Amino acid sequence: MGEVRRELPAAQPRSLDEIASPMIVVGLDEVDELEAELQNLMTEQRARFKDLRRRLAEHETALSDLRRQLRDQRARASDLQRQLARAEADLSNLHRQRVEQEARIEDLRRQCREYQRERDNA
Repeated sequence: MGEVRRELPAAQPRSLDEIASPMIVVGLDEVDELEAELQNLMTEQRARFKDLRRRLAEHETALSDLRRQLRDQRARASDLQRQLARAEADLSNLHRQRVEQEARIEDLRRQCREYQRERDNA
């Protein structure tokens, strides 16, 4: 950002009497009050900053926990996908075995019928 400069009005040269006279600071009480207010504001800001650091640490911890949970959930999802694939493969094998068993049963029934026919014909 650009720096803002204020032009001060041109000062009139002071006389030697003004320069030689002691300076009197007006409003020391006001300066003390302002300093006290500034000290209070600085103390409040430090407390807020400390609270913000604490809250930031809490949020970073929570974020870290969520990231860990996400990794765990992804790992769990991968495990479940592997289990699903295995279960589907097992199911496919069971279907194949059932079809083979049904074919074998049908073959045995056919053989029984042929045997009975041969026995009945004999």
